[in-house]
Amino acid sequence: MTTDLTTERLDDPTCELAASAPIAEAIDRAAALFGDSFHGIVLYGSSARGEMREGSDIDLLIVLDPTIPLNRSLYRVWDERPSAWRGRRVEVHFAHLPPAGARLSGFWAEIARDGIVLHECGAAISDRLSELRRELRSGRLERRTSHGQPCWLDAA
Repeated sequence: MTTDLTTERLDDPTCELAASAPIAEAIDRAAALFGDSFHGIVLYGSSARGEMREGSDIDLLIVLDPTIPLNRSLYRVWDERPSAWRGRRVEVHFAHLPPAGARLSGFWAEIARDGIVLHECGAAISDRLSELRRELRSGRLERRTSHGQPCWLDAA
């Protein structure tokens, strides 16, 4: 029996989300606010894993050039126009790509594990996530949970 994965994916809410107005708006807003310093947007968290429950929000990571300082003013500007998809709040977070050779943080381990690149200018995000995923597959780090939250530890 042959399975048509394309048809199955079309029914996936993540595919609908990726093509939704809030995502298009986030891309347009980030491009307008940050210009060439905007590298792309990654969906992560429960929505990327297909584990959304009642009360879940949509987590988007806006990846910026390291020349843009990550501070509260970025969030204040963004929060002036909150968005939602199907009644779920779209939460935007900002980050710089981790440099090559840098120790993998728990945050970027989660992004590498579950993140879905929704938009990128060039291929820097996809390339870096591929490198980080190879590092995760090496087994050097283990994913554990503490109080329901993921944490990454050096493997024993």
